[in-house]
Order: sequence, then C-alpha cells, then structure tokens
Amino acid sequence: MDDLVKRLRDHCFSTDWQVAVADAREAADRIEKLEEALRYIAANTCCDSCQEAAKAARAALGEKKDD
Repeated sequence: MDDLVKRLRDHCFSTDWQVAVADAREAADRIEKLEEALRYIAANTCCDSCQEAAKAARAALGEKKDD
C-alpha cells in the first residue's frame, strides 16, 4: 500500500489524484471479490475436477498446497 501512495503522489496532479484514488478503490474492490470467489472454490469440492480447481484456488490465494 505504501508503494501505491508513493506512486499516486509522484504521478498525479490537481484532480488527477481523485481519478487515481477511485481507480485504486475499484481495483481493490475487484481484487476482494476475486479473492472471495477463490475462497469459495477452494472450500467447495465434490469431484476430481473440483479438487483440482480447489488446489489452483488455494495456490492463487497463497495457501499451502495439499500433498
């Protein structure tokens, strides 16, 4: 987050910073929704293909892989 603040300060002028902040909030909201979807996939398995999807979701979330 500190890096984002630095980039916003270094590259945004006048009202451009408001657009950049709105874009950052939109991106953060989208990331949160994607993480929620990945957590759902990781938690809900019923067959072999679901198990593989769950492993990929957990890996994308940075969780420890099942061995």
